[in-house]
Amino acid sequence: KSLINYGLKKLSKNTFYSREQSRVRLFEEIIENFLRGVRGENGGLIYQAIAFGFYYSDFPHLSLVADKVRTGSSRQKRFGDIDCYFGLDLEISIEVKDFNISQKSILKELSTLITNTLDNENIGVAFIASIDEDAEDELQSKGIRVISQDVLLNLVSLWDWQKQNNAVQGMLHYIAHVEQDPKAVRRLLEFIKEVDPNHDTLTFLN
Repeated sequence: KSLINYGLKKLSKNTFYSREQSRVRLFEEIIENFLRGVRGENGGLIYQAIAFGFYYSDFPHLSLVADKVRTGSSRQKRFGDIDCYFGLDLEISIEVKDFNISQKSILKELSTLITNTLDNENIGVAFIASIDEDAEDELQSKGIRVISQDVLLNLVSLWDWQKQNNAVQGMLHYIAHVEQDPKAVRRLLEFIKEVDPNHDTLTFLN
């Protein structure tokens, strides 16, 4: 018995490391609660930044090509609002719409995405705020993948903290260096300060 007790005393304790407070899942917070479409910002800017951040984090092996939200993709020799390349190959083309898509609005809003997807055999994605069921069925029948905000939140809920953080960095990159809107950058940083006062990006707030 004494030998057993001696051995137990010498055994290393099995330690599980944990944080006293959980880290804020910041990308989810932004998707759900960060105000979009405010006066003075280009319409759709924030949702396009969210889409950019999502693909920046989820497909790190691809190169993302995008421009400002008011810049037509055809004039910039892009297929969608955001194009994802592996070298010379266009792998994914994303059209971003921060509003509901109905069956009546498909032709007006997404016909170019449908045509380009069929012609180039890449993955075409409608990255949208919401969609009617019949409209989603029609898009899927044409080979278009649909990511609504509800679907987006379900996907992102599976991500660990670091992957969500990478998406936030992608958002900031898009707003600052693609859209070049310092006021929108500051507005996002102020939101981050409210929900995650210890986030390292706040060093740029002042």
